[in-house]
Amino acid sequence: MPFAIVVQGQLLGEAGKINPAQLHGAFFTLLTDPQLRQEAHEMSGRKAFTLSPLTVSGTGRAWFRVSFLQDHFYANFVQYFLESQVPRVSLGAAELHVERVISSPGRWSGYASYDELLAKARPERELTLEFRSPTAFRQGDLVTPLPLPKLVFQSYLQRWEQFSPVRLPADLVERAERGLGVARHNIQTRPFFDGHGLVPGFVGRVTFMIKGLDDELARQLNLLADYAFYAGTGWKTTHGMGLTRRVTGR
Repeated sequence: MPFAIVVQGQLLGEAGKINPAQLHGAFFTLLTDPQLRQEAHEMSGRKAFTLSPLTVSGTGRAWFRVSFLQDHFYANFVQYFLESQVPRVSLGAAELHVERVISSPGRWSGYASYDELLAKARPERELTLEFRSPTAFRQGDLVTPLPLPKLVFQSYLQRWEQFSPVRLPADLVERAERGLGVARHNIQTRPFFDGHGLVPGFVGRVTFMIKGLDDELARQLNLLADYAFYAGTGWKTTHGMGLTRRVTGR
């Protein structure tokens, strides 16, 4: 079952010196089971978790978000916050004093089983995604900072295939490519510092249109768009890139 958790608190120390690599490292210290920590480290292919960047207000209030594509990681992660009297996350020269851990449905938190995601998917012909943190796709030695429909939906399908017990057609995106396009967008280029260097990316909203495809194929694309909330989009999602949610009136 996928989960998305928001961790909120007060940041003390030098916020300006925090980089995504420190939050990535801190995540592993919050997995209290050494075997799970090793499993998360050594997992081949795509990882079963994503991390957002740390967002800090002018008053030092801060939050970050973790999503899990397998529920055994979720249970172990929240154990630290349940058992610690004063939960803290060490971030180099700074420290986040945790006050709330939110998993109930909200803007960036929530949960749903793979079966539930499948059951609620509808064959809607337009779907809008918000890319909150810089998003990009790695293609060989090249980085593509554009929401090309095939790259976007293929990234979701690959994660779904790796972690979901519910099967989807392996050629889903190839079959849909002729009828899947961008209807409109409001995006801008925004580089992302990954702790080592700047990675080109984009942020903003994109509305994709589905045209000339049967309802079942359209429903499967809508399912993948819903899954983006947990899976993230594209490259370096475990370091803060690709934080995504579907914007919908449902």
